[in-house]
Amino acid sequence: MKATRSYVMTTRAEAVAQTRARILRACIALATRGPLAGLSLADVAADANVSVHTVVRQFGSRDDLIDAAAELV
Repeated sequence: MKATRSYVMTTRAEAVAQTRARILRACIALATRGPLAGLSLADVAADANVSVHTVVRQFGSRDDLIDAAAELV
């Protein structure tokens, strides 16, 4: 019987964390440039160089993204 070897995807986890941080930085930067009501997921995604789908997958919604960014400032 073969024993399974534990496998930890540390490199992938680091990449996900970096992407999340990049999205949050983009959100904060855009929020400081104009009214929050005009902030769109597409703008944040473009500024973070990711897809809108990635933003939604990381944060769930625009409101959740804004809440997460607000916790950092």
